[in-house]
Amino acid sequence: RVLFLNRKNGVARVVSNWIAQHTGVWFLNKEAQRKRLQNVIFPKINIQYVRSSLNRTNATVEKYRRTLEQNQCAFLELWYEDLFQEGVHLAKKISLINQIMTFLDHSTISDQTTLDQMDRHFDSRRMKIASRSLYNRIPGMEEIENEFGVLS
Repeated sequence: RVLFLNRKNGVARVVSNWIAQHTGVWFLNKEAQRKRLQNVIFPKINIQYVRSSLNRTNATVEKYRRTLEQNQCAFLELWYEDLFQEGVHLAKKISLINQIMTFLDHSTISDQTTLDQMDRHFDSRRMKIASRSLYNRIPGMEEIENEFGVLS
């Protein structure tokens, strides 16, 4: 069984990866990582890099999906935004986690301690790396957003 995590917004995936590569911060769980993000001076993000990365990652995702389907491998496609995007209600996130647990033949989660931990872990205000203020500090982002749309 495979959990196939994908992004609805491929440009956000590319830009998030670019930020992580330039900062060394792949997720936020320590104050030092927050400070690193606050202090980094970004190079210009190149629109050609975004275009080529988007094309390459989209092709790779489709290749993996076809491979899973052709090999009749049980997989559950998940969307990053359904778990981590701001504005998604915690109840929806818990429901999705319980779908995952069921898919993996595990018991669903219902104990309050675990639910409280999930609430903290999936709080996009605490955990999200990319923000409007961060995007505004990246030279070239205006060009990216003019072509692909505003990232939230």
